[in-house]
Amino acid sequence: MTVDPGAPWPPVDLPVLDRAALDTLRDLEDDDSPDLMSETAEIFLEDANARLVQLEQATASVDLEAMRRVAHALKGASLVMGARRLAVACGGLESAARDAHPDAASVWWARIAIEYELAGEAIREEMRSGGGR
Repeated sequence: MTVDPGAPWPPVDLPVLDRAALDTLRDLEDDDSPDLMSETAEIFLEDANARLVQLEQATASVDLEAMRRVAHALKGASLVMGARRLAVACGGLESAARDAHPDAASVWWARIAIEYELAGEAIREEMRSGGGR
C-alpha cells in the first residue's frame, strides 16, 4: 500500500510525540538503568541524524532501494521513541520507494526532514523536563 503523498499533512490525529511511548520507556527504568528513556532518546537522535544524511544522499541519487531500507529502519526507531508523525512519513517514503515512485519519495523525504526537527525538539524538551514525573 502506498501512502498518498497528496494527503493533508500533518495528520491531525497524530501528535508530533506520543508521550505514552516515552512513559513506557520510563516504566522500564530501574536501579540498573535509571536513565533508560534519556539514554534511548540520545541514541535515537544520533542514529536518526545519521539516517537522515543517508536518506538525503539516497534521495539525491534516486537510489530507491537505499531509500526504502533506511526509511524502514528510521520508521521502527521512530515508533519506539513515540515520534509517530515521523514514523508515518518514513512509512510513506518506504512505500513510495518500494513502489518505484521517486517523485512521491521526494515529497516524503521533505516531510521526514521537517518531522525529524519537530520530533527532535519535542524529545529534547522531554529530556530537559523529565516528562512531568
